[in-house]
Amino acid sequence: QHWRDHYFLSLSLHNAAAEVYYCLGKWEKMDNMVQSVLANARNVHDQVRCHTTQILSLNAKGMPEDANSTSLKVLKTLNEDFPSKFGKLYIVRQLLKTKALLMFKAGAQTDFLNYSPMVNPNKVAA
Repeated sequence: QHWRDHYFLSLSLHNAAAEVYYCLGKWEKMDNMVQSVLANARNVHDQVRCHTTQILSLNAKGMPEDANSTSLKVLKTLNEDFPSKFGKLYIVRQLLKTKALLMFKAGAQTDFLNYSPMVNPNKVAA
């Protein structure tokens, strides 16, 4: 009922409660708040804040693999695909690719500061 009648208030309060429970280490109560948000959120963007809390809690509980897989799933819902497994070769290749892009564009370092902010909501959320 409250989710329907007062959606944005419910979303804010549940997210805040999940964050408080995370800070207190009350994992079960935090998970209940996260699940409530996930069940009632109207879109993927309204789920991002609770997913962030969920991912932070998985890391805090010493479950980095679960945090990583959850992060990859969330990014996929935002249309940002990352390989689930990659090694040093992949990382080096991506670094070289980025470096080459910056080198071949004259003044890229200073131009970067003049770029307009991102407006794509999926990119901003990711």
